[in-house]
Amino acid sequence: MFFLVLFLSVFQLRLGGRHNILNSLAVIALGLELGIDREIIKESLFSYQGTRRRLEIKFESSEITVLDDYGHHPTEIKATLEAVRSLGPRRLLVIFQPHRYTRTKLLLDSFVSSFNLADYVIITDIYSAGESAIEGVSGYSIYEKIKLRKHQQAKFLPKEDILDFVLNILNPQDIVLFLGAGDITKISDQLAEVFKNKRQAESRRVLSQTHQL
Repeated sequence: MFFLVLFLSVFQLRLGGRHNILNSLAVIALGLELGIDREIIKESLFSYQGTRRRLEIKFESSEITVLDDYGHHPTEIKATLEAVRSLGPRRLLVIFQPHRYTRTKLLLDSFVSSFNLADYVIITDIYSAGESAIEGVSGYSIYEKIKLRKHQQAKFLPKEDILDFVLNILNPQDIVLFLGAGDITKISDQLAEVFKNKRQAESRRVLSQTHQL
């Protein structure tokens, strides 16, 4: 939850990130200029929960949070990681699926630095979006450059290996963030489903024990 203090009023936001705060300030200013009641602006900002695949919460508990975001450009990625960092996770695990060979080739170095705020970065194969492969350009190219920086943990994995690997390295209070404009969102759904099933099983166990008392 974020609070904006403006003209002796407090506006509450459900969304994190400096970019969302700046957007909200612009909305408040426009609303006041148009004569919209301040309380209506407050209620509208507080009720807005974002759009699908923009820091979308796939699962949340006291133990783990799974987020999914469409970000696939270095500038988007930096802003998204800043927003998630503001939530104060014990660790931030990022799983990134590059989008298009041409974009990866053009912005390779920018991609590498965009993950500075992550504690653990997992890179997978490029989602081609119909493009032909470019020799020497791959998700592994990003991973190699991240490893050279030696300030964070990193791994390159085929998409089909991500779920099991993430489940094996998770710690309590981690935030897992899936990034990419391709089909990486399916893995976020699978991870969320694992934890939803665990929660349901635990609820059934507690209910069964209660009935036995």
